[in-house]
Amino acid sequence: MTGARRGYVLALICFSFFLNYADRQILGALIEPVKQEFGLSDLELGLMTGLGFGVFYSVCSLPLARLADRWNRRNVLLICLALWSGATMLSGAVVTSAQLVAARLVVGIGEAGGGPSSIAMISDLFSARRRGTAIACYNAAGALGGAFALAAGAWIATHYGWRIAFIIIGLPGVFLALLIVLTVAEPERAGGARVQATFRETMAQILGQRVLVLAMLGGAASSAAITCLSWITPFFQRSHGLSLVDAGSMVGLAILFMAPLGQFLGGFISDRYGVRSRSAMMGILAVINLLAAGSASAMVLASSTTAAIVAFYIWISLAQSYPPPVFALSQSLVPAHMRATSQAVVGMAFNLVGSGVGPTATGALSSMLEHSYGQESLRYALLVVCCTMSVLAAMFYFAAARAAAGAARSRIGEETSIVQQEGI
Repeated sequence: MTGARRGYVLALICFSFFLNYADRQILGALIEPVKQEFGLSDLELGLMTGLGFGVFYSVCSLPLARLADRWNRRNVLLICLALWSGATMLSGAVVTSAQLVAARLVVGIGEAGGGPSSIAMISDLFSARRRGTAIACYNAAGALGGAFALAAGAWIATHYGWRIAFIIIGLPGVFLALLIVLTVAEPERAGGARVQATFRETMAQILGQRVLVLAMLGGAASSAAITCLSWITPFFQRSHGLSLVDAGSMVGLAILFMAPLGQFLGGFISDRYGVRSRSAMMGILAVINLLAAGSASAMVLASSTTAAIVAFYIWISLAQSYPPPVFALSQSLVPAHMRATSQAVVGMAFNLVGSGVGPTATGALSSMLEHSYGQESLRYALLVVCCTMSVLAAMFYFAAARAAAGAARSRIGEETSIVQQEGI
């Protein structure tokens, strides 16, 4: 496949993730009008945007990833794209909160198969030395999709209602699915013939990699911190008095410019250190997460709106750097025929812990503190959840760095022993 052709396929895969995250994040821009219409509490909204989505995403990701490893990854992506796009559009037609929950769960089911099949395709399109940047492009597209949803969703909801926002955000996925059908073929798998492994063999291979397991746990904690993003728009509305349009636009612009910067920072770290020094790569991620905890604290505690926005920009760029290194690691440490499942396991950890703990814990804590702090309860809930998760992530990354260093020393020792034996 030519370089131009690889770039075209990557662009379509990236656009699918743009829509994936737009459909996922749109509810974050619509929390306040949805809350008012259905009379929901912050805890109920947190469950809707977090745990409910995360559980369904996680339950469905493994079987869909196994299907992608055994069947046609392009077709799995197509089916999932049509499913989550259609469910997003149906979210605008609901008449009860239960129907909205059901529609959002279907979105989670569809998106569960998109990530594993997409990352596995990218890993066969690009070599290990370029894979981190390619994955960074993919994740940056997701960040841009989230930014678009928050900004455009707030504007559409203000002028036309929140139901129309769901319909407009979901519609492009139908056209993208048709374009992929007509112009994209399944990329050739590394190694040629399609090798199959049992689920037990695949899981043993994945979980037997100590560095990968620790990095995955760190990524899950990082994900829990960044998924608090769904509460940032209402935070600026409640604590700083911004309108829905102003808060949504500000958050959207921050994600538009700073989240891709963080993704490409992660891609650079992966390409620079992922092959020659995984220990250094994990150590750098640990430091970045400690800095993210500091900037999150500054964001939620600042009394000045300007200072809070500046800290928010810094936090987004730091907190978004973890996916490319962890995703690339999940692809390089397993055989090609296990890559979709490996990505699904990582994605399951990210979404079950991230989407489950981040938004849900924030909503629950905000509801608990509301009696004492009123509308400021969200401020302190974000402080606790964001900082705790970022520090926990740093601890796992430091442990992964030590494990990687130990593995590297063991390999050097084995090679030295072999050389000495051959010299005897």
